[in-house]
Amino acid sequence: MAYKFSFRPKKQSKTNSTTSAILLLITQNFKCYGVRINTSGIPIIINDRVIGWRPSTSKGHPDIDGCYKGLSFKVEIKTGDDKLSEDQILFISNYEASGGKCFVVKDSADFESQFKKHFKIRET
Repeated sequence: MAYKFSFRPKKQSKTNSTTSAILLLITQNFKCYGVRINTSGIPIIINDRVIGWRPSTSKGHPDIDGCYKGLSFKVEIKTGDDKLSEDQILFISNYEASGGKCFVVKDSADFESQFKKHFKIRET
């Protein structure tokens, strides 16, 4: 059975527009892999009604997964007064302890600066 979801178009949030801009930088400017991670959850449907949501990823998972020259990285975007949750702090700590890199950024310029510094990319 196909389920119908009706979504009203809404104005893109600052975080969503920042995520889109960072994905463009990752895939086009830096020529690497990048994908947005759905952290909002998956609907639980019973008798054609959404009765709740189940997590789509592990708690605290950052907004973007990426890979540059074989090196995995993640990006957590915090705009405005947003702060990291305890789950996000734990995820990032565990991920970086295992050798990964997670960029916590406020906008695309912040990401670009941190990315270039970490991967030692010089301006051409």
